[in-house]
Amino acid sequence: MEGSKAFDIGQALFADGQLHEALPYLDKAIECGFDSAAAYTLRGACLQSLGFDLDAIDDFDKAILSEPEDSNSYFMRSISKQATNDLRGSVSDLREAIRVASVDNLANRAVNQLAREHGYGSVAEKYEQDLAMAELQLKRRTIQDRLQGMRSGINTHSGEGKERQDC
Repeated sequence: MEGSKAFDIGQALFADGQLHEALPYLDKAIECGFDSAAAYTLRGACLQSLGFDLDAIDDFDKAILSEPEDSNSYFMRSISKQATNDLRGSVSDLREAIRVASVDNLANRAVNQLAREHGYGSVAEKYEQDLAMAELQLKRRTIQDRLQGMRSGINTHSGEGKERQDC
């Protein structure tokens, strides 16, 4: 089976929600040389939906290398980075998605149209909302880490492994 035919079948299965069935066709498409950004982005989305976020990140990386001005690939990679607790990476990708979203190309026009259909003025507006949430989550994680560090210091600082009673 040639790559473009395998991609078309995988794309149709993915659109139909048949993720497990779509994945082998998307693998085959890429193996057969249909290794476009669209193929990597779609396979990344499929892997992401199946919970294989590290593999999805690899595919989004390849899509970005092929088409660095497609804002959706940065956005999708940010989702997988967040799922793998790489909150800094997620925030960075969202910032890049916002920057790249202003580039006028076919991919960005398509995601802008989709964003407008969902009530956003632009896809950048949607990314900005997601960025605000991701930054909040990162701040919360930083505070939790600091508090945990302080608690650990209190528990071990007394020399006996007990909290200090004189504070």
